[in-house]
Amino acid sequence: MKFDLELAKKGHPVQTRDGRAIRIICYDRYDNRYPIIALIKNDNDENIETYTLYGGHCIDDLESCYDLEMVPIEKEYFVNVYQTFSGIIFAGNIFTSEYLAKESLRNNCEKFIRTISFKI
Repeated sequence: MKFDLELAKKGHPVQTRDGRAIRIICYDRYDNRYPIIALIKNDNDENIETYTLYGGHCIDDLESCYDLEMVPIEKEYFVNVYQTFSGIIFAGNIFTSEYLAKESLRNNCEKFIRTISFKI
C-alpha cells in the first residue's frame, strides 16, 4: 500500500517495501530533501534512516527496499453458505460480523450449511 503521510501521522503502521517494521521519529527535520527520520527494526537493533515526504529513501525516484509503505490492514468478513432445494450451493450476503451473518439466518428458507469467514 502506497505511503500516505497523513495516515502515518495519525498512527497507521508503516513498514519498508521489503516488510521490515518502522518507527517514525519525526516528520519535520530541517532538511528539504529528507525531512522524515525513521528507525528500521533489525534482528537486535534499529538503524536510523531518512526519507522524503513521499516515503522515498532515494531522492532520484529510484525504488528501494528501504522505501516506506503503509502496512495493509486486513478486514474480516462473514458469509452464510446454503444449499438450495435443487442442490445448488451458494453464498449469501457478506457481513462485517459473525453475529450479523447468523442473525440473517432467521428469514432464509434454504438449507443452511455453515457461516464462513474470510479476510481481505
